[in-house]
Amino acid sequence: ETVDGAILTDGPRSVHPIALREVARMRAKGFVIREIDSLEEPAFMKLMTYDWPGCRREEFLRRMEPYFTCIDRGSTMIEMVLGGCSKAGGMEELLRHLGISRGDTLAIGDSTNDLPMFAAAGHTACMGEGMEELKREAEFITANVMDDGIEKALKHFGLI
Repeated sequence: ETVDGAILTDGPRSVHPIALREVARMRAKGFVIREIDSLEEPAFMKLMTYDWPGCRREEFLRRMEPYFTCIDRGSTMIEMVLGGCSKAGGMEELLRHLGISRGDTLAIGDSTNDLPMFAAAGHTACMGEGMEELKREAEFITANVMDDGIEKALKHFGLI
């Protein structure tokens, strides 16, 4: 079974309150939610984990670093992307393939997981509801996504 665009959870083993709240939020947005045990050979692009009181966060991150790029999303959340895979890497490969210069690019983001993409882009815009860390790195702060933030960013940079 192909589960493109689905969110995989560890089902009844998901007990962290933030994880449960996030899955419920994504389900309400219409995302497909699947339990990892329901798939014969699960595949994923990124992994989210949350700290528990008393966890050994630094040791966990140290052990994951050889395999994943770990991104502190604030609070207790850690996002992990397979090592060597990133929005910035995809962007650089596309630029190389199309022969486009970095200066002719615009990255629009909302979270610290977008920092590498911001570093690879010629111009940057942070969504209005974005994280403060990303806003500090943005050339332009646009409106919230539901307030036409992407359109406003494209207009600001003269792309539409």
